[in-house]
Amino acid sequence: MKKLLSIFLCVCMLFTLAACQSGGSETQDPTQTNPSTEPTTTETEPMQTEPTKTEPPATEPPETEPPETEPPETEPPVTEPPETEPPATEPEHPYTNLVAHFADGVDTTDKHKTWGWDPENKYITASKSLECTWGTGGYGKVFLVDGVKSSDQTMFEEGAWISCTINPGWGDYSGTLDDSTVTWKKADLDEWLIFDLQTMCRVDKVNFSTLYTLGANGMPADFTIQVSNDKTNWTTVVDITGYEQDITSKDQVFPFKEVECRYVKLHFTKASEKIDDNLAYCAALSEVEIWGRVK
Repeated sequence: MKKLLSIFLCVCMLFTLAACQSGGSETQDPTQTNPSTEPTTTETEPMQTEPTKTEPPATEPPETEPPETEPPETEPPVTEPPETEPPATEPEHPYTNLVAHFADGVDTTDKHKTWGWDPENKYITASKSLECTWGTGGYGKVFLVDGVKSSDQTMFEEGAWISCTINPGWGDYSGTLDDSTVTWKKADLDEWLIFDLQTMCRVDKVNFSTLYTLGANGMPADFTIQVSNDKTNWTTVVDITGYEQDITSKDQVFPFKEVECRYVKLHFTKASEKIDDNLAYCAALSEVEIWGRVK
């Protein structure tokens, strides 16, 4: 009987304990743990926060390789010229007889009005010049540039330049020949003509026309052609000795290498034949042409 009672009390105690455990689980003290499970460690020790040791940055420069010095392989930019119109260029001056216009405006058909042309030597300076009218013929510098060349007849009726002078005489246009200006018995001369082209030109040829097509009367045998920029310093471009006239042409042609100049000088030092018994040995021409271009 006592054993049963003891058993019964034990059972009651077990039920009571179980009930307490089930009820107490709802309000379980957080500090009490189920004896059947290992307590979960909830307490964490504070982390020891030792100050981090920050070493100063290294002062050594970073080991960087220097950049390559080779230029980059790039093509140079295309330098196309700017789209600009080329400057307008004036057309080159024509190749022409540069003294042909000297007598423009002069009526050379009236020989009584042509003597004494260019008294200030603006266009032509001569050592001597026979400026007069005898009969129907004309003499003077203007006939060197009037465009009339030699013919089968004498040029005295058409006009010519003669390297001598006259003395004052009768009438307005004539006089007696000055004997001191004529080389009577010898052919040696010292006569010259200087042409002022008025501006710098490129010259490469000079032509003469004589009094007669079929004769050398008055045609220089020895002469030079010289050029200058200042009418003081001269350069010889043609030097002729013993010239024989070409009777197949009205023009006696003397080409040379092109030169730049303003002045052209013809210097006659010897005559081929005397003009006649009156004018004797003088230089005599019916026309002069100077060919080239205005610079």
